[in-house]
Amino acid sequence: MENRPGAAGPIGTDLAAKAAPDGHTLYMSFTSTRSIQPFVYSKPSYDAERAFDAVSQVGALRTGLIAHPSVKAADARELVALAKARPDTLSAATQGVGTHARLAGEWFSSLTGPPIRFVPYNPSSAYADLLAGTRQLMFDALPAAIGNVRGGKLKLLAASGTGRHPLFPDVPTFAELGLAEFQPVAWIGLFAPAGTPAPIQEKLAAAVAAGAKAPDFIELWRGFAADPVGNPPAEFRAFLKADRARWAAVVKKAGVKIV
Repeated sequence: MENRPGAAGPIGTDLAAKAAPDGHTLYMSFTSTRSIQPFVYSKPSYDAERAFDAVSQVGALRTGLIAHPSVKAADARELVALAKARPDTLSAATQGVGTHARLAGEWFSSLTGPPIRFVPYNPSSAYADLLAGTRQLMFDALPAAIGNVRGGKLKLLAASGTGRHPLFPDVPTFAELGLAEFQPVAWIGLFAPAGTPAPIQEKLAAAVAAGAKAPDFIELWRGFAADPVGNPPAEFRAFLKADRARWAAVVKKAGVKIV
């Protein structure tokens, strides 16, 4: 494993895009880098459409609207009412301009009306100010927040998904609150540099699929409000096409750009 943090993903993505397509260097990516940032960056350093072959979606993660306990709202609907009554008082921490957290928040704001001020942080420090109450909100995949939500240091106002998550039976979905079209799916997927031989990709995808069915792996993922997937390359490509189209529309409406 080689971690290349920085700029919320593009540094590691660029490195992986230039790797040899021999099946020995793979790239574990997520929503921000593959479905959002290609539409945010004006001049990406790699060809977002052609640099990678999609191997398999490893898992899907629910997105939550997370708040500091001081926020006087029990769910997302009450938060919208609060934002309308007290405009310009709510701010949301994000891991950067071109991230899932920022664009999910922009999407929510565009549907509900009241604007939210988004404050970008280094990816590792966004939660520090949320926990301190300096920022009131955050839109994020649940794994990063689940420990603090369970510990009462943060609260969950709503979550994506077609039904309530078993770990949070008292937390409504966005659909229950009248926001059925707001479904910011967060995901993690395995990619290979473009041109990696198809037999190698198929073998890797089969291994991911087998892992996704392992009881201990399922238990691990569901323990932080996520679900393993393990689909074949063609199915993952179809998912990515739809996901990219969804986020492209969000980015365009929000007008978020990085030169």
